[in-house]
Amino acid sequence: DKGELYDMTSADYPDAIDHQDKIDAVYLTPGVGITNRRILTCPKDLCGFATGSAANLCSNSIGIMNWSIKNTTQFSLTNITYNQLLQIKYNFQLDSAYNKAIQEIPNTLYTSVSGFNSGDVYLFKTNLGKGLFVVSSATGEESTLGELIISILYLKDK
Repeated sequence: DKGELYDMTSADYPDAIDHQDKIDAVYLTPGVGITNRRILTCPKDLCGFATGSAANLCSNSIGIMNWSIKNTTQFSLTNITYNQLLQIKYNFQLDSAYNKAIQEIPNTLYTSVSGFNSGDVYLFKTNLGKGLFVVSSATGEESTLGELIISILYLKDK
C-alpha cells in the first residue's frame, strides 16, 4: 500500500522477513525448463515456481516456506491500453476502469502471471486493496537477476 520494496536476496537476513504482512507480490526469473522465465506471483504460491537460485527463497531457514503470513494476490492482464491508463486522474476513474476490466475477464484472476511486455496493463487485487499497473520493462532470464519496473495505481479498500 506504500509501494515499498523489500530485499529477499540477502542470505543472512532478508528485509522481507520483517514485512511479511506487507508483501503482496514477488518477481522472479526461475531456472531452465520454465517456458516463460519472468513471473510475478503472490508469496503464497511462490514456492510452486521457484527453481534454481530462486528456490533458496523458499527453502532456507528464513525462507517463505517458514513465514507465518503469505499473502494471496490475484492478477490478470486487461484490455486497457497505456494511453487509457494515462487518462485516469481520480479515484472514481480508477475504480470504474478496474470494474470494467473485471467484467471483461470474469473468472480469470490468477495468483501468478508471466509474459510481460512494455505497456501491458494488469489489474490486481490484494487483501487490502485493488488497482492497475502498467509494465515499463521486465528483465532477467534463467539464473540472471531480473527487474520488473511497473507503475501502480492503487485503491485501498475502505
